[in-house]
Amino acid sequence: SNERKELENLEQLLTTWEGQNPFLKSINYTSGIEVGIRSLNLIYTHIILKSFDLLSDELDNIIKSLIYKNFIFLKNNLSLYSSANNHLVGELMGLVVISSYFNGPNLNQTKWQRKFLKLLKTKYNPDGIDDELSTRYHLTVTDHFLNGLLFLKCSGQRIDEETMKNFERSFKYIEHIRFNKVETYFGDNDDSFLINPFFQKGFSLPKSLIESKSFLFNKTKSDFLDFRNYLIFGSDYLNSKLIKQALPQTTFFENSGYVFIYNYKSGLKITFDCGNIGDNRLMAHGHSDQLSFTLQLDDFMYIVDPGTYQYHNQKEKWRNYFRGITAHNTISINNKNQAISLSRMSWCKPSEVTFKDFNFQNGSEKVTAQINGFKDDGILHTRTLIHDNNKQTVYIEDILDIVKGSSKNEVSFYLHFHPEAIINREGNTIFVMSPKGRVIKISNDLFEKAKLIKGDKDIPLGWFSESYDNIKETTSLLLQLNIIESTKIKTLINY
Repeated sequence: SNERKELENLEQLLTTWEGQNPFLKSINYTSGIEVGIRSLNLIYTHIILKSFDLLSDELDNIIKSLIYKNFIFLKNNLSLYSSANNHLVGELMGLVVISSYFNGPNLNQTKWQRKFLKLLKTKYNPDGIDDELSTRYHLTVTDHFLNGLLFLKCSGQRIDEETMKNFERSFKYIEHIRFNKVETYFGDNDDSFLINPFFQKGFSLPKSLIESKSFLFNKTKSDFLDFRNYLIFGSDYLNSKLIKQALPQTTFFENSGYVFIYNYKSGLKITFDCGNIGDNRLMAHGHSDQLSFTLQLDDFMYIVDPGTYQYHNQKEKWRNYFRGITAHNTISINNKNQAISLSRMSWCKPSEVTFKDFNFQNGSEKVTAQINGFKDDGILHTRTLIHDNNKQTVYIEDILDIVKGSSKNEVSFYLHFHPEAIINREGNTIFVMSPKGRVIKISNDLFEKAKLIKGDKDIPLGWFSESYDNIKETTSLLLQLNIIESTKIKTLINY
């Protein structure tokens, strides 16, 4: 809009915000990643106004004043210790974008570029997945790196081919996040955005980032208009060649331990996690979800990862539940997690993956992994997941090997279902029906002993969070056994 009223509203908004947030004296000058995100959005605001010849002297001065304060804050408050992860990425992105766009003699662009590119080389695992092993943070970090790289390029800086090739690898994982309009997330999910086109109906960050990858590396786009990419790439994006995105294939990201299995004829997607818990520092955004899996058919997630819900201290009980082992489709021994909780945002002494193997061929996928998360109890947990494309079955075998001692151990086997699923039980079989009436059948000889629990606040168990700060009741299955010898638990899913 070029109406003067809108420009006056923008001037008032920025002026009021600046007045309410004195430099270094408000909560909005405490988190460097927030300052970095704010800087980029202010600069895009400046770009839009300037591009359409709507940048008044007053708006120009307000934005530059805020940007200058952000720059001073960022360069003096880099997260170099426990938060040297996505926080540092956001801070260096802010410094790179500011110094690239304004290009002043005192902005030290070369220094920030060097630090930014060095972090880009180390932030991802060799298979291209962000080292924090959180899907949402992978998306956000990739968006930060993307914008920083583009501002460097626009300022005339050369980015070497190897850096761009390594960065391109990070999009391979993003191709597997969204399937039939349903998104699969591992680890913490706080709905974070670098650029949030909230007015674009049905906006999906992974879908938008795949668009970014297509245009950045192939100069192509799909047949929908994505505002975020228009903002980043301009009219060249609108005029790029249309191309249909290829469907992702069954893939094992071996370094990070994520498996994605598909049967397109049946509309099936399975995920299996046989990786570590977060990064090798404090594992801040990792969950105790080793050997957990999810199952989706068409546009409905039958067996779910319950989500994140909250980070804050006043919700500590729920924070511990959603990131703990009881909120994941795996097994706990003696009510223990696969790592020891240090705080609401950190773990220590994590379980190690001691063995993993996979075989994808002839219409069948088999994945096996073993963890030592319960070594103090003398137990090794090995899970094998076998998908048979032709029979439309998923077989899960859990082996609990007692490798020392012979004392009684309590085994807790968990499954979590979507809140909109209709659950019925007949003997040892659980029937899970989607709102559209499609049913999967889950059989286990021990399920007669299992409990179906919905919305229990005391345990807690039977809860689902589809977005940050959102919680609702769901149904969870809990099977508890006492074992004194090595045991096998066999589960068969027919879809």
